[in-house]
Amino acid sequence: MANLKGSNFQKQIRDARIRTDARGQKKADIQGKNFARSHVIVQTRESQLQDFANFLQNQGISEGKLNQHMTSKNLENFFKERVSELSSNSANTYISGFNGLLKGLQNANITINVNHDSIAKSCTKELQKNIKERPIKVGRYISKSEFIQNIQKLPEKLQPIARLQYQQGFRIAEALKIAKNPEKYIKNNKIVGVQGKGGRTYKPKRISPQMKNDLKKSIKISKSGYQKAINRAFNKSNHDLRLSYAKNQVEQITKEGNSLLTALRSTAEELNHSRLEITRYYLDRV
Repeated sequence: MANLKGSNFQKQIRDARIRTDARGQKKADIQGKNFARSHVIVQTRESQLQDFANFLQNQGISEGKLNQHMTSKNLENFFKERVSELSSNSANTYISGFNGLLKGLQNANITINVNHDSIAKSCTKELQKNIKERPIKVGRYISKSEFIQNIQKLPEKLQPIARLQYQQGFRIAEALKIAKNPEKYIKNNKIVGVQGKGGRTYKPKRISPQMKNDLKKSIKISKSGYQKAINRAFNKSNHDLRLSYAKNQVEQITKEGNSLLTALRSTAEELNHSRLEITRYYLDRV
């Protein structure tokens, strides 16, 4: 067994694609190998590996081989984070598809030193258990007046990060990444080059000179520390800031005379969602 080839994650993703790409091959010749026989599956698996690479980089891991980082702990945490915003069916499909990718890599002579079948089953079972036991939480919307009032309860140097979520719609990891390195992501009063889930890059977002300056002064804080601060100030989850952004955007666009479908499409693009279903899911919870 061997490791993926390449000095960085992007080259390793390309190597994985080449090794498991079976387009044009006879089905009988690759029976049971979990290789990709269609363009769609090739693209999906490449996107899944990019998801995992992004997850590692958000954990501060940017070196080594992707397959060596596929430990039980990393895979479990990755699945929990990656499917947190998906419907039950979509989450199960994603976990099952990623598990098929791992089997394909193993059959392509790539070392995967974990029982990924067991991890996939465990995560799927836990997902189903949570859906049964945890009622859908609604009423998560934070009005503009509520936001203005409660953001004052945050330390001053955390406020720009909360504004990034509420006014620009970024996820917590993305907002913290921007605040950590504003010189990289803010160019000419625009936030650019921010990668979200699935390796999808956000469209440029315009910000005020004041927010730009505030972000340069914001403190560096851990994800858990920021989450606790938001919970104390708003008595809500940090992700509720992003949900509230979605509601505000849809309402604003429809007030301008556009259809609901147009508003959903535009908001989904701003949120960097790949499907309207996820944006609709957000609105069902506000």
